[in-house]
Amino acid sequence: MRRLRLRVAPAEGESLPGFILRLAARAGFRNACEFAVLAGVRQPGGAVSGASLLPLATFSGVAQECLDLMAYPPAGPRGHHRFLEGMVHRDFIWLAARRACPACLREAPHHRGEWDFALATACLRHRHRLLVSCPLCGAEPGWDYPSVGGCQCRARFRDAAIRPAPDEEIAALAFLRSVIREGPPPSLHQDFAGCGPSDLFRITLSLGASAEGWDGHRRVASVVRAGPERVAAIVTAGVQALQDWPTSVCDLHRRGYRLPEDRPRRTPALNLLHKLVHKAVAAGRGQH
Repeated sequence: MRRLRLRVAPAEGESLPGFILRLAARAGFRNACEFAVLAGVRQPGGAVSGASLLPLATFSGVAQECLDLMAYPPAGPRGHHRFLEGMVHRDFIWLAARRACPACLREAPHHRGEWDFALATACLRHRHRLLVSCPLCGAEPGWDYPSVGGCQCRARFRDAAIRPAPDEEIAALAFLRSVIREGPPPSLHQDFAGCGPSDLFRITLSLGASAEGWDGHRRVASVVRAGPERVAAIVTAGVQALQDWPTSVCDLHRRGYRLPEDRPRRTPALNLLHKLVHKAVAAGRGQH
């Protein structure tokens, strides 16, 4: 395999699919997926496949160790991957499309790994909503056009209008990010002490969907596909309900809302939530 002299160095916090976009652009490719195939990886799937990145390292001239740090390889329990200084289930790594923070792109044009968190709706640094579609043509940014900061219609994402995110949304996202790094905080109810990050995220989505009256599918992908407004509302309500447990679920029951996980599920986290909901409601009844 011939080595290219691209002289492109990875940036701090950059994701592997985003770096491949920059490499493809520097090499003059019109399609980043074609570049990835020549380099022996899939775009963007190579980030989570766990396949060796040695061919890409040889092709690009970037040390394999650097590339490995930008990937999300399988790690820990089945279905989990290394991600943002922690570990989450594959469901919570969103590579179906790209997001971007216009303010971040103005500072440095590279794709941040934090934007690949499935429940991310805003940039925690700039407190702005993430861009999920081209401001000019409305297309959803993908991983084939070799430009981190632009669309095939020639629009520049850095020039997109800024949409401030509510303080409650930023606080909820900051909470989820801290859970990835550090696990459940001591302030959470003891019922959730043994939960991992992905378990807590599923429970958060289920609680938030109940609080918001969401009747759609509660799978991660279904919620994300409903759009950032819906995701932000569900996540914000879910984090609040998690922090107010068990009062929150008793309040939902009293107001006649559809309770989260009203029947057992196959997912261990939601099976746990099913048991905790009935335990909390029963305890609430006993106090009246």
